[in-house]
Order: sequence, then C-alpha cells, then structure tokens
Amino acid sequence: MKTKTFLKILGLVLSISTVSFSQNALPVPAAPETQVPAEQVPAVVETPVLPAVEVIKQEQAVPAVVGDSYRFFLGGHAGYFLLLTGYPNYGSLNLGYGGMLKIKTVSNGIISPWFFGVGYDLFPLLAPTGGYGVSEDIYAITGFMGLTFFPASFVSPYLSIGVGAYGDHVKMETPYLLNSGVVEYTYVFPGINLKIGIEINMLLITVYGEAGIHAILEPGQALGYYATHAVVTGGVLWNF
Repeated sequence: MKTKTFLKILGLVLSISTVSFSQNALPVPAAPETQVPAEQVPAVVETPVLPAVEVIKQEQAVPAVVGDSYRFFLGGHAGYFLLLTGYPNYGSLNLGYGGMLKIKTVSNGIISPWFFGVGYDLFPLLAPTGGYGVSEDIYAITGFMGLTFFPASFVSPYLSIGVGAYGDHVKMETPYLLNSGVVEYTYVFPGINLKIGIEINMLLITVYGEAGIHAILEPGQALGYYATHAVVTGGVLWNF
C-alpha cells in the first residue's frame, strides 16, 4: 500500500516539472523576412494559347507565293496605211494587214504593265500609173516592247516601239521577158515604228486598235532619209 502511494506522488512531481520546463524554455527566433523591391521582381508574361481552330485560320491566311508566269496573245489586224514621204508618184493610201504575238508577264497574280513580242505587217504600195504589170509591197518583221496603262482594267491604253527588218518586194510581169515573163527582187533595210493603242480585255480575246508611224531607211539613200507611213489598224488577239 505504501509502495503505490509513493509511485503516485512521484508521477505527480514529474508532471509538474515537465510543465514548468516547457513554460521556461527559450523561444526560437523566426527567420527574418526579406523584402524584394517591386522593380526587381521579374514580370511574368503569360503566353496566350490559341485554340486549334484559330491556328488553322492563321495558317490559311498566309498568301502562297505563286511566282512569275507568262500570258500569250496571238492574233491579227487590218487597216489603212498612208504613205507620207518617199516613193514619189506612188499612191498614198492603201489597205494592209498583219499579225502579232504579244507576251505579258504575270508576277504573283499581278499583270505587269510591260510587254514585248513580235509583229508582222504587210502594206501594198500603189505603183505609179502607167506601170503595166508592176506590183510593189512592203513587209516588216519587227520585235517590239511597250508599256500598258491600267493593265488589269477592262480598257487599257498602251504605247509601243519596235525595230526590225523591212522588205520592199517588187514584181514585174510582162510577156516580153524571157523564161517565165516574171522578174522579182527584194530590198531589205532597217526600220522603226512607234504606236499608240487601246485594248479592250475580255475573257478569251482582246480587241485592240492602234495608230502609229513606220519609218524606213530606203535602199541606196543617204543615212537619215526615210520613207514614212502612217497606219491605223484594228484587230483581235486570242489569249492563252
């Protein structure tokens, strides 16, 4: 009995000692807080995440690079050729015809205002009266280049310049000549032409009209002496 009483008293003393020690223990100092200035705090940039549909739309909006291509225009024309200087005693006005291949550049779907090509013209001369069995024609094969104003419009005016070879073909027929009774010869000489025109652009064809001057260096004449013709023609070009 005495032993049990002693143990209870000893447990009570230990409990009181433990409580006293916990109250008298030194407090543990807390770590000081470090304050960083606001200007030194890096800003967090949030990158927006686009939905998949928006990404597809943006990719489709980027234009594709088409590159350069060419459009070809082939056709013919007819009209009046008026002799201005040279060929004395010849008739001044006559009908003629010709054709051309015109090429235009298309860059990224835009038609260039510049063009180039090859042209052919034939304008008969009216030989002097009294020249029995004599015919004379001038034909020209020229390369040209030009500038179109408003090339994408329905109506487009243009200017062009061409240089090339002009041939003067003379043919004489008479029963008094030997062999076939026909004598032919051709002079070939340089020339230049300047033209102003207008195009009416349609889906598959282009209708055009133009006026210009052909200046030709006559054979056997001093440099600078030209025969000149004024021309007024109209024609059709097929686009392909």
